[in-house]
Formats: sequence, structure tokens, C-alpha cells
Amino acid sequence: MRGCCRPAQCTDLDHATAWADGGRTDKINLRPPCRLHHMLRDEPGRTFHTEADGTLTTPSGRTYHDRN
Repeated sequence: MRGCCRPAQCTDLDHATAWADGGRTDKINLRPPCRLHHMLRDEPGRTFHTEADGTLTTPSGRTYHDRN
């Protein structure tokens, strides 16, 4: 997640759109959140909306744009 300063070796690959929901396993749909943010994303009641252009909206309403 943007703003997270954990080192790359502490990240997981995660689907922006879940594989079960038709998300592809490719460089467009995979994101590298750290283990903590990955687990938080999967907590009940938490949702992160990731758009096709890489825009991420967190539960608090903050929006981040992927500049890749």
C-alpha cells in the first residue's frame, strides 16, 4: 500500500480483483501489499476498492493513485 515503508521481502502478492471474482493473475491485477496490510484487507467488514486504473480507495475514504 502506498505510504507503507516495510521492505519488499515483507510483501505478498494479492489480487486487486479477487481470483474467485474473475480477477486475472497478471501484472495488471496483482498488488504487493505488506503482510499486515494484506491481512487487514481480508478482515471481515473491511473493503478496499481497487479500480482498473490502479486507484485504491480505503475504508476511511482515502484515495491513492498507482503511478506505474
